Amino acid sequence: RITIAEVMETEWFKKGYEPPSFEKTNISLDDVDTVFDESM
Repeated sequence: RITIAEVMETEWFKKGYEPPSFEKTNISLDDVDTVFDESM
């Protein structure tokens, strides 16, 4: 059996692969309303 980690290390998988980039938002954890706001 092959593991996910082994699959991700193969050249076939890496061809054209770009790791996801996530948007980083600046949220102050001191503001409780912002932390629990579900609109983000």
